[in-house]
Order: sequence, then C-alpha cells, then structure tokens
Amino acid sequence: MPDTTYNYDQNAQYSGADGGAAGGEKKAEKGLVKIDGSTLPGSLARLNVHGSIVIDTMEIQDRDAGVTQPGGFNPYDVSIQLILSADDGSIYDQSKTIRGMFKEKDGQVKPNVHTITSALTDLNDISEVLISDLDFTESNKNDGMEVWIRLTEYIPLEAQVENQVIQNQASEAAAGVLPGSYDAAASEIAKDTGTP
Repeated sequence: MPDTTYNYDQNAQYSGADGGAAGGEKKAEKGLVKIDGSTLPGSLARLNVHGSIVIDTMEIQDRDAGVTQPGGFNPYDVSIQLILSADDGSIYDQSKTIRGMFKEKDGQVKPNVHTITSALTDLNDISEVLISDLDFTESNKNDGMEVWIRLTEYIPLEAQVENQVIQNQASEAAAGVLPGSYDAAASEIAKDTGTP
C-alpha cells in the first residue's frame, strides 16, 4: 500500500495503513476502521472526516440584506473507501457483510445507530454514526470491488434540543428579544425528526 498522507483541518484525511492520530490523543489501531467493534472487510483506501458550521441569517428591518452569524456546528460527515479483493474470500460475501450494517433485514423501517472506531474518528470525538449512503462498484478490469460508505455523526435527541436552545438564545440575544423556551426548541426538533 502507498505511504500514508495525514492532513487535519476541516477536511481531515487519513489513507493507507500507517500514520494516525496526533500524540496524546486516544489511538485506535492504525489503518483500521471498526463498526460496532468489527473491522470492516477489505483494505482501507481512504478515510475522510468533514466538519462544517451552521450560518444563521437574520433579517434586519429597513435593510435589503440580512446579517449572518455563526449558529453552531453541523454533525460531522465521514467517508470510507474500501477495496474488496478476492484474495480475502468472496467479494460478494464481504459486500453482504457491509450491506448488513446499512440495512440489517428486509422490512427494516429505520436505520441503526452504529459505533465507530478509528484513529481519525477518535481524533474528532466521533463515536456514534448513521450510515447515510452506500455505494458498491464493480469493474471488468479486475476481480475486486470498490465500496464507498458515507456516514453522518449521530447526535441524540436530547443533545440536539440542548444545541437548538443555545442557538435560539444566541440568535434572539443578537436580535434583541427575550430567549425562547426549552419546550419551544424541543417541539421544533421533534417536528423535524418526527418524534412525538
């Protein structure tokens, strides 16, 4: 495998079999990604963690353009590229294992929350994720298979409500109005997530 490149910024990347988290951080085994405690099949070609912020726009009376201010952080996005090889057994058995993480059984209504462990996700304090997108690609050039797994950091409802309250209070304080209530934020989150 090629030498590892490791760059950490808002788009942190970790690829190959060497390299890893900075000194002093908790360290997972280098070059491996584990979902629910099990190492993903195949070889890791690329692991990417992307972070972004929320920008709020407030309309100001008698002004054509609103003003923007930071409103918080979006959940992290994680992308994993795997190469499945026939040298490790049937590529279809390997892909079936991955597919089972995405959708465990037919008729499943909601996706499962998974734990994730790797040097790069540990560095970014990402411990729970949802698999948001899964892509398998075959080629007639070889007998392998390329797999892209895209995940979104899972944030429990209670933490979402707390974050929404903080964001609402910051926006209202900037606009010069009284802070909203916890119940109002909880109601807004529940409406978005379909939670009763």
